[in-house]
Amino acid sequence: MHYNSVNEVICHGIPDKYTLKDGDIVNLDISCFYNGFHGDMNATYCVGNVDDKGKLLIKTARECLEKAIAMVKPGIRYRDFGKVIEEHAKKNGFSVVRTFSGHGINQLFHCAPNVPHYSSKYFIVLKLGRYIVP
Repeated sequence: MHYNSVNEVICHGIPDKYTLKDGDIVNLDISCFYNGFHGDMNATYCVGNVDDKGKLLIKTARECLEKAIAMVKPGIRYRDFGKVIEEHAKKNGFSVVRTFSGHGINQLFHCAPNVPHYSSKYFIVLKLGRYIVP
């Protein structure tokens, strides 16, 4: 069976011959290339009976995403997304990985702007149709 990230693999796991088992958490990442632009998205699923902490992790991660999406509008600083994400994760007993970040959708895959999932001093501001550096 091929899959993406399982359990402690943070993102973009490399499929191998591991067979999913009861209690695993799997994150599927799907990429597309449309009209010259790259984009990707993902979703997390429980395999069978995932423990309560695993279920809380999935729920909290989804809430972090929803809280950040709800903030999207011109004038918001990218660092504001990270602040809200990190605060909500910590409030629920989790931390945020600093090695990876969100990214833009563009003609290059995983391109700028990077969107940190943690409190930072990142100064890029959203503007309708593009991002700007003040």
